[in-house]
Amino acid sequence: MFAGVHRPLNMPQAYQTRTGYLGNAMTRPPSVAGKRGGRRPKEYEEYDHVTLSEEERDKRDKRRLRNKEAAARCRQRRLDLMGSLQNQVAQLKEENDMKDTRIAELQLLVSLLLLLWTCGTAYAVHQASETTHFIGLTF
Repeated sequence: MFAGVHRPLNMPQAYQTRTGYLGNAMTRPPSVAGKRGGRRPKEYEEYDHVTLSEEERDKRDKRRLRNKEAAARCRQRRLDLMGSLQNQVAQLKEENDMKDTRIAELQLLVSLLLLLWTCGTAYAVHQASETTHFIGLTF
């Protein structure tokens, strides 16, 4: 193996670690990943007329059409869900930002009140009244 590349002992060699959209994910190399199942190429269907009756071909074509429509609906539902989740994430981030701002305001108020309580000077009273006015509190 190459220096710096480690592979767990029980992992098949066909798998390797890749970094990408999903971070470190275990995936097959491109030569293996490109091979998928699916429908046979058209050249094989040329001989179906010998083995399939007209009724069976119609049945097969209807099933393929229903499957194609179901796959399109599934993809659309997935896109709708992703959009909904992205909107929800944006809304929650906005709420968190507002809460962070409020926390900072309250921490400032606490520090000023502690300053006022410990010092009791006119300057501390002035600072506290200006700050509380700035963040919308009356003192």
